[in-house]
Amino acid sequence: MKKTASALLIPILLVSCTEQNPNYCGDGCANAPSPDLYSVQDTDEGNEPPPDLASHADQGELGSSLDAQTTNDLADPNKDLSSPIDLTPPKDLTDLCYRNKFTDDKGLVFQAGGWKVENGTLQNTSYDTSIAYVGGIKFKDFDLKIRGRVNNERGGGHLFVPFRYTTQGQFDQNKDTAYMMTLDSWDGTNFNFGLMRLFTDRLRTEKVSGTHSTFYQLEVKARGPNIDVIFQGKSFQVVNNLYSDGYFGFASSGALVEFDDIEVCPK
Repeated sequence: MKKTASALLIPILLVSCTEQNPNYCGDGCANAPSPDLYSVQDTDEGNEPPPDLASHADQGELGSSLDAQTTNDLADPNKDLSSPIDLTPPKDLTDLCYRNKFTDDKGLVFQAGGWKVENGTLQNTSYDTSIAYVGGIKFKDFDLKIRGRVNNERGGGHLFVPFRYTTQGQFDQNKDTAYMMTLDSWDGTNFNFGLMRLFTDRLRTEKVSGTHSTFYQLEVKARGPNIDVIFQGKSFQVVNNLYSDGYFGFASSGALVEFDDIEVCPK
């Protein structure tokens, strides 16, 4: 019997091979396929397609999207090729949050006063004005969460969380700038909580209840000029556009304080 030629349409996955996306290409990226979605191959009528393609061709699966490891998938007749390619980046590439449980002082810049990491917390060691920050990371809009406590019982002590902090290197209160979330202890049963500029004027102050040597959940939500400072879930808002971005860190004055479990996520 005379055999006639037939055409077998084989879909070709067009993949963009760039230096930015090398994981989505094989060794043949330099010889990328032509822009035609289908290529035509002549076959002898009556001959079966290659065994590893036959079952998929019968089920109509060759028209579906192939995954990044096309060769291995086609070699496996039990591989389901009907699902689209998942190009979602791995979670660890998209999670840009900074987190620290203070097991060491890696990445911390101690600018003024005395500091140490001990028993899983960041602690100042001096009643003098003390400031430290996380080096190499600047955020503009962000959510910040941290646990802090004032251990001093002599009254008048201050715990601060500076953010959008800019510095020339060595701490200079007259040149450096920042916002600071502040928690001030007075009689051990009440605190002043709010927002101020770097060791200068206060932008908002509220009375909150608290005791010495107790950790409290402190938060900042910064979106442009809109800044919320939050004490134990109670939020106070300030609208101010003096500072747009910068470092975040830790500070104190007149008190021995501790910080723990910080998380800062850009928004």
